Amino acid sequence: MKKIGAFAVLFLLIFSVALVFAAENETTSDENPESDSDKISHGFDCLEEKVGDCSGLTTSELAYTILATPDNAFDDCVNELNSRKSSDNWGNVKDTALAILALDHAGEDTTPSEEWLLDQSKTPTDLIWYLEQDSNEAVECHIGYDSNDYTITLAENKKIDKDAGSCLTRAHANFWLEVTLECYNKEFIIECDKDFIATLLYKNKNSPIIYSLEGTDSSPAFSSITLEVTSKCFGTSTCEYESTAWATLALLKTGHNIEEYIPYILAMAATNEQYLPNSFA
Repeated sequence: MKKIGAFAVLFLLIFSVALVFAAENETTSDENPESDSDKISHGFDCLEEKVGDCSGLTTSELAYTILATPDNAFDDCVNELNSRKSSDNWGNVKDTALAILALDHAGEDTTPSEEWLLDQSKTPTDLIWYLEQDSNEAVECHIGYDSNDYTITLAENKKIDKDAGSCLTRAHANFWLEVTLECYNKEFIIECDKDFIATLLYKNKNSPIIYSLEGTDSSPAFSSITLEVTSKCFGTSTCEYESTAWATLALLKTGHNIEEYIPYILAMAATNEQYLPNSFA
């Protein structure tokens, strides 16, 4: 039985095919309109006709076709997609991610390709990260990293009096500390002499919008909070939004933790509208 895949992006793709087919092949009258299910069925018929024997499709088209699950082309397209794999991948991040989604949908083991995909992750240079700590009153805090300890003071007006070493420099009118790129993946241990909160913020360097990681940690006086920037993306030589979006979706679908990819997807969405970022977000 034909069925539509689970992803909204793919549903829109298939439904668009159905609408185009219906527009080009209008045979029903106003008194006997086709139901939506009939139109989608015609869309599948059109898709199967266009697919043919699968060999003429690109790797992305093969994956989309498998995810759409057209009965007459499904097995041939799965075989064709598998035949194009080389060393557990399909040549680039996007095609490999789509192939993983398609083959997982077909019930095949994609573990080696998932491992290849994880090895392609990179650190985004398009994001700026900030460390924010706050208290209801003036407070003195110690921030430790790399076996060093730095003391800073937050005044009643919330401004920070000095940098905390080379990794954490004052930013945004001295209200926050900016984390330098070389210090991503370091643990910052924060301890203050009064009750305080701390969190990480981030932004697209070309946008004024500030995002916060989910949840803000709180601590009583002289206890500590540990924060770490763990931000990743995917791409060939640099981060590529479309590749990151599909790779993250593939990893999510196959049971991986994707939290470290979410900041890049969210913060870079406004400058990558051509890829329909909200569908992924």
